[in-house]
Amino acid sequence: MYFNTKTNKVIGFISEEKAEVASAFSAISIDPKCEKYYWITPYAYCLNNPVRFVDPDGMIPRIYVETQGTGHTFVTIGQGKNTVVYTYGRYGGLDKDKSSGRSLSPTGEGVLVRLKGADALKYIETEVKNKGAKIYEISDGDDKKVAKLFDKSFDSSDKKPTIGRFKDSENARVIDQYDISNNNCTTKSVEAVQAGTDGKFQVESKTPDGIETKLQYKSEEDNSNIKQIPYKKIKDEYNQK
Repeated sequence: MYFNTKTNKVIGFISEEKAEVASAFSAISIDPKCEKYYWITPYAYCLNNPVRFVDPDGMIPRIYVETQGTGHTFVTIGQGKNTVVYTYGRYGGLDKDKSSGRSLSPTGEGVLVRLKGADALKYIETEVKNKGAKIYEISDGDDKKVAKLFDKSFDSSDKKPTIGRFKDSENARVIDQYDISNNNCTTKSVEAVQAGTDGKFQVESKTPDGIETKLQYKSEEDNSNIKQIPYKKIKDEYNQK
């Protein structure tokens, strides 16, 4: 098949006798996020290594960690105005913005919050500027798989929080029982990113301090699939027309 990349139309066909199998896969249009990888041709798919990497739409999940006090961990998918925040915890009582702040009890209602667009950016900005959250991209992650896991949990419940910052909010659902030791903001975030990488995300911890240390270490390795990025990149993506 002959394909005109300017008009996006088929202009002819090649016979079976003249057909040749390409020795390597290449795309017919450039990667819309190619500016992120300036050292690779914009026509390459997955760094020319589709056995190791999968990139269905160029969008990748990000994990955010702040370690003030008890700390907090959350995940985003998408970029710019399509960003979605998924943040889990006990959103009520003392230290209400953090996952372990409802009371001195180690358990409570587990609340999943889903924020989009401007609400997502505002949440990210607060976590980064006020609490020093660090941002890590997971380059071999699949946004759709992360979203599928979180959305399934969110949509499985119609119970809204009755106290705290997200009281009666359409963006929040009580999805399970929070446990500071085994089912908290960090374990939920790690579980989602592992789902998005088909289990290849090999960074595990149950605390913000622990996961931040491991993410930082992994991000400094050569050819790592984990990369720390500045908040300015998030803001620039959002402001793009």
